[in-house]
Amino acid sequence: WERRESELAYKWGTFTSNDGDRRSLGIRPGFRGKIERSPITGRMEIFYPASKRRFKCVVSGIITVFLLAGACVVMVIAMNLQGYVTLADGEKWGVEEEAEEHPFYIPFFARLSEEGHIFDAKSAWKSFLPVILKALVVNHMNEQYSRLAEKMAEWENHETVEDHQNSIILRRVLFEAFDSYIILFYLAIYERNIMLLRLELAGAFHIDTLRRVLTECVIPYIIKHFKKDPVGASKKDDDMKKETPDGRLTAEANLEEYDTFDDYIEILIQFGYVTLFASAYPLAAFIAIGANLIEIRADFWKLNHLFRRVTPVRANNIGMWKMVLKCFAWFSAVSNLIIFAFTSSQLREWLPDYYVTDEVSGRTVPKASSAEQILLVILVIEHLALLFAISVKNAIPSIPENIRVEIQKRLWLHDELATNARNLSVQKSSLEVTSLSQSSMKVLGRPKLK
Repeated sequence: WERRESELAYKWGTFTSNDGDRRSLGIRPGFRGKIERSPITGRMEIFYPASKRRFKCVVSGIITVFLLAGACVVMVIAMNLQGYVTLADGEKWGVEEEAEEHPFYIPFFARLSEEGHIFDAKSAWKSFLPVILKALVVNHMNEQYSRLAEKMAEWENHETVEDHQNSIILRRVLFEAFDSYIILFYLAIYERNIMLLRLELAGAFHIDTLRRVLTECVIPYIIKHFKKDPVGASKKDDDMKKETPDGRLTAEANLEEYDTFDDYIEILIQFGYVTLFASAYPLAAFIAIGANLIEIRADFWKLNHLFRRVTPVRANNIGMWKMVLKCFAWFSAVSNLIIFAFTSSQLREWLPDYYVTDEVSGRTVPKASSAEQILLVILVIEHLALLFAISVKNAIPSIPENIRVEIQKRLWLHDELATNARNLSVQKSSLEVTSLSQSSMKVLGRPKLK
């Protein structure tokens, strides 16, 4: 991916490096500060104290933590409604007499998932109601937090457009990833129930895919199709206007502006479903391929019919998004090994002496005396996997050899041209000095220098 990215960046003339020159990244139009003389350029430029920005970032981080705590409460309620937390779970915490002391057990919501109630966890269709309800609530929370993240980034007053966007990206990814994965990690690490994990993963994955198609294409198309003309013009007159250049441009200008943030985050969350829980639901990768093929056509139609023409922006990569994708990929090695060793029975096939079958639940659980050995095996496999990944990354450079040669040639040519320009400037200055010297001597009546 990075090799192909480097090839396209060089082909399109966007393969640049702005290290050390932050202002070449583009000053944000909303950047505020005092007008002072730059010690580097000597020009009057806008400056804002970095200490104030750091303080604001800390405040924004504290606000985000409180909001994540609120999202955690919502997730706990969802787990109760889906029947993941019951009275029997109190025994896992060593509470036999009063199971209500389970830290995640909420009696009012947990009873709704019992047999015969509105969210019956054993029902074929009622069990999907809390999943759909959770998806709607999470989507609403994400929309509200996205607006708050933009306001906090504006308040922090970042200097460049890239820093401003990175601030929004990191907060939105953190919040939406927490909403999407917290229940899955609960089922994988605490419950250690591979069947519930697969069920929750499949439900969340499929409902999220369906929601994207409905909210991005179907609903906007229906709204656009049945939307009445505000000026009361007939359809024929409207079509005649669109046939002219002015009418077509006016119609496009009235469309909604396209924002890449939502599409990036949706693909990122899908990538997390596929990689972080690959050992629990391997089929997700194949479903994602089909979903992405539909998403490509849906986005193609959306960009051509529902949104204003996108203004191109020159860039050599996808920026912060690539770093987040790398973090997901590296962390997936740890999450999948945890599922491999403690949630499913996959490791038991290799080390059967380290596991037993629980008499109550019938699930595979590690022996208490073998916990250290299992942890050691997981650490060895994890280190070997990471070592292999690092070796492959270093063995295959992200910039292909032909692109690296072309870049070196361009840099050499730039240096040669700069050297020739300096030599010509020196020669021109020398000739001017000699000419002035001869002119001054002629005025004074002295013989010319040979």
